[in-house]
Amino acid sequence: MKVLQIIDTLEVGGAERVFVDMCNILYENNRDVSALILLKDKGELAGQLKVPILPFSRKSKWSVVSMYNCSKILKQFDIIHCHSKHVFRYIWLVNILSGVKKNIILQDHSSFKTVGKQLLLFKYLLKPQHYIGVSEEINQHAVKKIGLSIKSVYLLENIILRTNVKQTRTITDFVLVSNIKSSKNNLFALEVVKSFSKKSIRIIGHVQGQSYYEKLRAFSEKNKLSTNFVTNSQEVQSILKNSKVGLHTSPSETGPLVLIEYLAQGLPFLAYETGEVAKILKPHFPEYFIDNFKVAEWKERLDLIMNSTPNTPKMERVFEQYFGEEQYFEKLENIYACIKT
Repeated sequence: MKVLQIIDTLEVGGAERVFVDMCNILYENNRDVSALILLKDKGELAGQLKVPILPFSRKSKWSVVSMYNCSKILKQFDIIHCHSKHVFRYIWLVNILSGVKKNIILQDHSSFKTVGKQLLLFKYLLKPQHYIGVSEEINQHAVKKIGLSIKSVYLLENIILRTNVKQTRTITDFVLVSNIKSSKNNLFALEVVKSFSKKSIRIIGHVQGQSYYEKLRAFSEKNKLSTNFVTNSQEVQSILKNSKVGLHTSPSETGPLVLIEYLAQGLPFLAYETGEVAKILKPHFPEYFIDNFKVAEWKERLDLIMNSTPNTPKMERVFEQYFGEEQYFEKLENIYACIKT
């Protein structure tokens, strides 16, 4: 069985990280898998792929030459695994125009929450035969909003590959792993740090909103916070060991992957309760989740966490139980087997 994994680019992000890890897990388990990256700029994470990256560069969405070249690639594979709706739209169009009949999967990293042109397009024209969601919420929206059969919908929660790293002497009190933009609520993390006396924070993520980034820097300077911005790192886990507590302040997520990274490194954290990972972890670590954005309540909870010894053996067990490579590979193999039959 030959599998083709498709994405538009591998700039640093949650879906992109999942793509790389999925490809590499399949490769490590001796599966015949290749990667197709649609855009000319392959992205920073492309260098971490162990699988072959097929030569392709889409000139534009409507380039007939690009579509023809893409169709020739699709014909070589048994399963076409598309990551994100916009990638699936393009591959669906290539498939229709070229007459290639393949098992095409849409793996969705965001939900069909709102009614709009995109929802109507998927409901009446682009309805996928096979759909993978990274959370139950995403899958429920797909069934309810675009009318997918529950038999064609699969759940595959996100994971990350654990990196073994050593702690250095440079320790930061808090770490926030999040791309920098207003929707991620980074400013709230700084407000929490401000409520403490002489605490430091490291924010790891790409700048996706320059004006918001400047706002964060100005807030830090005005309030004399010890803030370190790391905006170009691909090796997040190696930095986590040098922190005492992780934070997660985004109000809306499907994952979030960062909580698995905290867990992988045995790092206690406090996170706003959102996403599939939070749903999995909260029964095991209820003290690590909070359902509001009140600075005083975050500070109170963080004081408790910082004055407690983390149960790292339990964190390791839970990580392996839900986010280990073996379980992930088995789930993916079962999905492919259902699609092939």
